[in-house]
Amino acid sequence: MINQPHWYNLKNELAEYIAPKLRGYQENFAQEGVAVPTWLVEDNIDTSNLSAAEMDMLKDEWLNIVGQMAKAFELVLDGQSGDPKVFTGLELFAKYYVHLWD
Repeated sequence: MINQPHWYNLKNELAEYIAPKLRGYQENFAQEGVAVPTWLVEDNIDTSNLSAAEMDMLKDEWLNIVGQMAKAFELVLDGQSGDPKVFTGLELFAKYYVHLWD
């Protein structure tokens, strides 16, 4: 057996690590992010002709999504794992995990 006294509470340990990382990412992306989150746009839409306003809207939408992800992990830490926002945030985390870069 693994000698870890808190192996049974992995969700909280992961949430303790992930929540602040997502909040940090959200803050840094808002201040310094240069990538346009084109992964939020349907595949059949040409993103090369997006206006500055449309790019800003995509960035705002991405920041909102990252905030929902972070909130999910924060709710877990607050003992509210059954909150529907947890499931929404975790679904978004799974969907956009590979896009957590800039």
